[in-house]
Amino acid sequence: MLRRRQTGSIAVSAALLLLLGVLLLGLVTDTGVLFAERGRLATASRAAALAGAQALCDDDPEAAVRVMAQAAGARDEDVLEITRGWFDENDMRDAFADGSEFVAAGSPGFPEDAVGNAYRIRLSRVVPTLLRGGRRDGVRVSAASVAHLRNYGLISLDPGGEVRLFLDGSTGGALRGGLVHANGDVIVSGSPQIRETAWSAEGSIFEADQVITFGIFGPTVERFANVRPAALADAESQAPRLDDIRPVDATLLDELRAAADVIYTEGSSPDGVYYGVGAEQATQGRSFARTAFFDLTAIEPAGEQPTVIFYEAPDDGLSAASLRWHNPAVNTKVSPNGPVGMRGLTFVSTVPIVVKAGQPVVGLEPVGGDGRERVTVIGASDVLVPVRGLDFEGLVVRAGGDIRLEGDQPVNGAGAQRIRLIADGNVEVLHGAGDYDLDAGLACPPAVARLGSLATR
Repeated sequence: MLRRRQTGSIAVSAALLLLLGVLLLGLVTDTGVLFAERGRLATASRAAALAGAQALCDDDPEAAVRVMAQAAGARDEDVLEITRGWFDENDMRDAFADGSEFVAAGSPGFPEDAVGNAYRIRLSRVVPTLLRGGRRDGVRVSAASVAHLRNYGLISLDPGGEVRLFLDGSTGGALRGGLVHANGDVIVSGSPQIRETAWSAEGSIFEADQVITFGIFGPTVERFANVRPAALADAESQAPRLDDIRPVDATLLDELRAAADVIYTEGSSPDGVYYGVGAEQATQGRSFARTAFFDLTAIEPAGEQPTVIFYEAPDDGLSAASLRWHNPAVNTKVSPNGPVGMRGLTFVSTVPIVVKAGQPVVGLEPVGGDGRERVTVIGASDVLVPVRGLDFEGLVVRAGGDIRLEGDQPVNGAGAQRIRLIADGNVEVLHGAGDYDLDAGLACPPAVARLGSLATR
């Protein structure tokens, strides 16, 4: 009898142990399956969010999201939620790690003047599990990722390059929004009024006094003196190098040339846009003996894509392209179209570019605008911008060399000047009374790799 009881007890214990083993095996298996599924969803959501951010400036960014989600592993049974919104990247160093600064478009927290610069992509599905008997009402797993377009403002990409600013706060000099970054140092002078601008440098961020000289273009900054560490809000020295912007190299120029609507050379015939070659005093200390003159006011925005104009000449130190109307044949410097400005175009040049108003200055010539009216200037070398007579309503400059923007007077009658300046060399903004907005629209000129920061949760 005792032996039978022992045998029965052992059988019960064995059955319990077997059941426990099955449960543990099911738990381990289910856990592995759930982790694998969440990893798959996370990978697909990351890729889809980045694709959405990269396509924000295109006609149908959500189509890019769906295509990339499928390519990255999303399945037909997965639920895909696409939400466009806004991300305040000025807080990215302390908050974006968990995506908490994302605000969906149409929600109460979405700022009135903000542009939808980000996508949140959520993928989810119900996973059948062994412990639920493989039923269709299994465990729901999900993953969400947020990506945005970085709001590049004033950027120097050279490892030893600098961003140098002289904006005189006492005469209205101001800077608002955007990111100012140098892979070398940032130097700020004039105590400008600063509103919601983020600062970073792989080197250091300094403030300095300016030494002014006077020439044919009026006062200009000759050099900085008494350089000392700056005390700016939202500033980070010894920051990581910014290396996600494509350089202006031969490969990019070849791509832009292939995409051009019109290609000009020094020998091209004048046609109402191109007026031939003459001499140009570009800025104080810079002149070019063979400057090609263009009247881009003659170009009207057509369709959703900008008109692309490509100028090709040897970069021999004598050649340049000037974006102001000047007919060297009759020495006339006033456009027959009047001060109507230029909109909806991309101008690319293999030689230095001068962006300049007609002479004499008559009113303000608008440059660029929102969306498809933006003007993008891409130069393989330096880009020089004397600001007198110009009203920047949406200008992006991308230079393979240096960018120098200078002036000595406020832009009377105009609001904040909306610009982005991105150089493989140095960036200088030397305009004491200038009021510049780096937060205008989406950061999507063709020379910038449109890859957003990413958070997954």
